[in-house]
Amino acid sequence: MIKDNPWLGSGLGSWPHNIYAEHYGTWNTLHVQRAHNDLLELITELGILGLLLLIAVVVALLLSMTRILRKMDIEGRWFYWLVFVSLSGSALNMMFSFSYQNAVPLVLFGFYAALLIKASDPYNPAIKTLIWRIKPTQCLIVPVLTTLACTPVIVIYMEWIQAYKQIDMISRQIDNNTFNSAQLAALNTRVYHSEIPTLMYAVGTELEKKRKYHGAQLVWDEMLRYSPNNFRALTRSAESLTHLKQYNTALARLDQARRAAPTGEYAATIEAIKIHDKIGHTATAKNLYNQLSQEPEQDLSQKRVTYAFLHQKSIDWRLSEETRHWYQQYHKFHRANCLVDNNMLAYYLSDNQSETALRMGRKLLREQPDCVSKWVLQQLKNLGSSL
Repeated sequence: MIKDNPWLGSGLGSWPHNIYAEHYGTWNTLHVQRAHNDLLELITELGILGLLLLIAVVVALLLSMTRILRKMDIEGRWFYWLVFVSLSGSALNMMFSFSYQNAVPLVLFGFYAALLIKASDPYNPAIKTLIWRIKPTQCLIVPVLTTLACTPVIVIYMEWIQAYKQIDMISRQIDNNTFNSAQLAALNTRVYHSEIPTLMYAVGTELEKKRKYHGAQLVWDEMLRYSPNNFRALTRSAESLTHLKQYNTALARLDQARRAAPTGEYAATIEAIKIHDKIGHTATAKNLYNQLSQEPEQDLSQKRVTYAFLHQKSIDWRLSEETRHWYQQYHKFHRANCLVDNNMLAYYLSDNQSETALRMGRKLLREQPDCVSKWVLQQLKNLGSSL
């Protein structure tokens, strides 16, 4: 991130967005909201110029403390030395945490820094003194400028409040089956708010559960306006488009999602394989399957659904050797899963491997008796052997 935006950074508060939607993270770091190192995060978000501003503040504090130690009486020296030690401790803590992103440490930093600089003023004579006499009429300039500066902020906050209110209303309407897609226009705020896409994702998911795919697609489109490379929104949008039989658009969004997804996240690839297989592009689906299967083991093992899908498709395409391989890989990294085990039993039964199916069935019934599906259990009983 620093390398891509060295001078001005990627923007204040952009760290979680970069991790989530700009392909800088992995599956393990996907939900990391902070770097746990305020200095690194400052350089990432504000660049070298931001770092230079911080260095200027530190130098000013060090010069102030030096003047105090040289010229102030002993009682004052001890007091301001303790203040300086407090600042130094918080600065050390920022290397391992995100203390200056919390309100209390940030306010204390400003207060202690102001104490030091104010105490050093008598020992730091001004190079030149400027006197500016303000006329009574000019006093109005300050409140006018303050009002002008605050008005855009108030407008932005009012838009955010309205957007949150609208999201809550839409959620209630979904529950009551009275959702109106026209209400999504209220979510189109002038300034990006990082939490709105998260809430919109929940709304879109609920609409998909209700099979309102047109409404869900509108939500995904609006969410992608906020965060164009949000791989989850792109993937969910492709799912809605698939239900709407807009396969080409769905595949285009999945291609974008695959480029934006963090290492270890293969939901977009899995969905693309499903679509290609569904519309008869079997060769393309198998090519994507082969590409996915060649990914590093440490990445494939991040999510259990990846190995489960590879196992399922190897069964569908009658890839016997790969079926056994993916089953072993799944159990190597993840806990037992009823769906995966039942699929493996069904494979053995369909492949006429009766003895292997019986051995696995007996073991599964001993360890997880509720896991075996009724169909598989009946097939095992039809083999004529005691379970």
